Parts: sequence; structure tokens; C-alpha cells
Amino acid sequence: VHRLAEIGVWGVNFHDNDLVPIDATPAERDRIVREFRHALDSTGITAATAFLEADLAQHPRRCILAYWHHPLFSSGTHGGDTSVQPLFRALYEHGAEVVITGHDHDYERFAPQDPAGNVDTARGIRQFVAGTGGRGIRSFEAVVPNSEARLGVFGVLALRLYADGYEWEFVPEPGSTSVDVGTGSVFGAERHLAA
Repeated sequence: VHRLAEIGVWGVNFHDNDLVPIDATPAERDRIVREFRHALDSTGITAATAFLEADLAQHPRRCILAYWHHPLFSSGTHGGDTSVQPLFRALYEHGAEVVITGHDHDYERFAPQDPAGNVDTARGIRQFVAGTGGRGIRSFEAVVPNSEARLGVFGVLALRLYADGYEWEFVPEPGSTSVDVGTGSVFGAERHLAA
């Protein structure tokens, strides 16, 4: 981290086991994360959540969409990953509408939710898991609350964003009839414009 600061890096983001080895014990993980946070604090480099919060505050928009790899909510074999909850919370607090993730090799759509997983039709974020374009499709485990659609086929998620809403369509591989189509509203559009 100190070397990154010397060359002018201002923010960092990690994926999977870039920072903590996959076979680390909980004690090793805690030590590594503690040392990393100390290094960030001492150099002024920000982590992804701090950067996201600053960016959202400086650039208020209507119909905010974010994407990253690990889902907060998932009925797939990997399940949800609470380490992304701070990102989800920052987006929720700034009125985002959509989060797209992957990791689980399936397609799943959730009702608009708050960061704790409660349905929130007033300002919740609709999360999609769209891990349907690479390796083999995996089965679903226990269905988690607020899951509205689950498909186990290869395909592509198409989204159209508008000032007052968005549309989605899961387009399956040729020969499949599995589809998911719908629309969503931009919640708090007035708040976005006033900010």
C-alpha cells in the first residue's frame, strides 16, 4: 500500500482472494484486513466504498446502476456475500435503482430491497445475478427471500435505462424458452435532481 501511495494511487478495489488467501483462517483474515486498513489510513488511499460514496455525492443522477462480481443476495451455490453490503448500502443511501452481479453461474432477479434484505418498494435496489455467460450453469440452493425469478440457462441480461425508469430482459441462448422481462421505476427522481 505504501508503494502504491508513492506512485500516486488514490483508491483500490479487490476481487476474490486478492488480499486474503482463500485458505486463510479467520484469525489470519482479521490480521490481514486490520493491517491493510491501517496502511490505507496512514497513506490516505481510499477503499472502494469510500470512493463510491464520494462519487455518488459529487454526481447525483437519475436511474443509477452499479455492477460488481459478488452478489449480496443469491440463491445460487455460492450464496450471498455480506462483504459487499457497504457498497450496496452506499448505493441505497444515494437512491440507486439497480445492481448487477455475477459469481453464481445462474440468473436471478430480486425484488427491490434495502441493504438488510427487506423489500422496499419506496426506494429499494433491484439486484440481478447474471452469471450466465461463461462456465457451466449451476443449480440453485435454498431460495432466499425476495427472489422473484431464477433461470438456469445460458443467456444475456439486456437493460435499458431511462430518466424515469428501466426495462430488463433476460435473453436466453438459442433454443431456450426461459425468459424474464420487466420494468422498474426510478424512485426518488426528485431527490436525485435536487441534490
